[in-house]
Amino acid sequence: MSQAFVGDSVSVRILDLFKVIILLSYKCYDHVLAFCLIMPKKIRELKRLLKKAGFVYRSAKGSHSRWYHPLLPEDSITIAGKDGDDAKRYLEKQVEETLIKLKEIQNKESES
Repeated sequence: MSQAFVGDSVSVRILDLFKVIILLSYKCYDHVLAFCLIMPKKIRELKRLLKKAGFVYRSAKGSHSRWYHPLLPEDSITIAGKDGDDAKRYLEKQVEETLIKLKEIQNKESES
């Protein structure tokens, strides 16, 4: 029984170390915060990031909202949930990838 506890403790430490390594190697962009693996972001934080990046929203049914950006007309993001709810990991990842894509487009436009 004590071996299982020690093994579990070691695996938890390895997992925590892995999370720290990922967070330290993560590349941050101007307006994109490091999306943490430990605590999920709140819906309000994702909305704030999108608004700061220039996205506009249209309300949809219930607690859903659709976010659009003029430079990314084909890439809309649907956010479901109240502002105080924890965001799902897939939604955090979608917002992160879209913001990175937007940043790349803005960089290309500023170079030309």
